[in-house]
Amino acid sequence: ISLSINYGDIVTVFGHSGVGKSTLLGIISGVLYPDKGTVSINNKLLSPSNSASVRKKTISVLFQKDNLLPEFNIRDNLLLPLIINDVDYHSAIDRVDEILELLKMKEFKYRYPYQISRGEYQRISLLRCMSNNPEVIIADEPTANLDENNCEQLLDLIVKLNRESGITFIIATHDNRFIDISKITYKLFNGDLIINEWKLYKRC
Repeated sequence: ISLSINYGDIVTVFGHSGVGKSTLLGIISGVLYPDKGTVSINNKLLSPSNSASVRKKTISVLFQKDNLLPEFNIRDNLLLPLIINDVDYHSAIDRVDEILELLKMKEFKYRYPYQISRGEYQRISLLRCMSNNPEVIIADEPTANLDENNCEQLLDLIVKLNRESGITFIIATHDNRFIDISKITYKLFNGDLIINEWKLYKRC
């Protein structure tokens, strides 16, 4: 596989379950390492010695599930990546309020993950990913198990973060609703990554 992604793109990789989408995302993010070949971000080669620091500052990952720590409330879940990155506590609190306000969800601050719906959980998980202003968010099946309304809200949030914050998105999914928001789409099939479609953003 050879893949090049431009800054500010939304790129989607389609494929059936089991074809290797999650493995590909794991390699791109530096969580997994390829048997051969290289991965570079901003012309910097990813390696076992630097992948953790790259993920800390450059890449954020949205997993299929279990993105939030159940023993922490929403505020503390959002604070965690900021504290890890040595952001001043009071500045971190202000940042949490700011990102919750993006979705008018400040009233969720002291709720726990089990007290919110699946759609709310995924939107807050995405806010958690962007709290440190990463350059890239990698999302693995972000709309899995979401109904139409919650899916639309998540798609709109991805477009909003892409346009207003310039975040690059790399998304693995089998959900065709991502076609409309993606600049480039690929299909992963039988070990090959095939360019599937190119189109400009449709969403406002």
